[in-house]
Amino acid sequence: MAHCAYNNAIDVKAGDIKIDQNNLIMSLKNGVVFKFNDSEIMSDAATARLNDANDMSNASEISLRGNVRGSLSNISVSGDHAKYITREGSLELSGRPISITILNADISANRLILKNLIAILEGGVVLKTPEYTITSEKMIVHFMRQNNKTSLKKVESGAKVVVETEKAIYTADKGRFENDVVLLSGNVVIRNEKNCILADEAELNIVTGVHSIKGANNPINATFHK
Repeated sequence: MAHCAYNNAIDVKAGDIKIDQNNLIMSLKNGVVFKFNDSEIMSDAATARLNDANDMSNASEISLRGNVRGSLSNISVSGDHAKYITREGSLELSGRPISITILNADISANRLILKNLIAILEGGVVLKTPEYTITSEKMIVHFMRQNNKTSLKKVESGAKVVVETEKAIYTADKGRFENDVVLLSGNVVIRNEKNCILADEAELNIVTGVHSIKGANNPINATFHK
């Protein structure tokens, strides 16, 4: 296996590595592995665009193809195709659909952009935790790192959103999820085995199971427990 290390910044391994010094392109295949900082990305093949043939740390971008998987800041990702912009530290992932795994959640989508512990996900997004499942066409997920572990901090959805818990199903135009509290707004519908409630806004505490429901045109103020 060929192996290259550049300025102790990026470590590269592959079964076959070729560098086109005229066009400043590195081509890799057969068990490609990139390691840098606290991150690692693997794929079947890759192409790196270099600013300097002797300095991989100055690569402008790395394109990975086939069985892409790895970990960035303890966020595990997988997909079919990826583009990593080295100077920005951003990863764009697509295909199959892609998946993300962290301490307390699993996420799948058709497209992902991950940068600075913020993920923008599009297309059939599904986020699962032990307490609830959220589906939407677009989400912005904020992660946080503590004690060398990465977990959910905040989730925002500006598209149609569905939240499922053991007791009820909630749908709304927009959703915001933070500190075990779900805030829903716009055409909120809450369904359980016995009831169907329509509202303009709803707040759900995942831990306590307490709900607050409000309506603007025909005001509703209701609180009930699971």
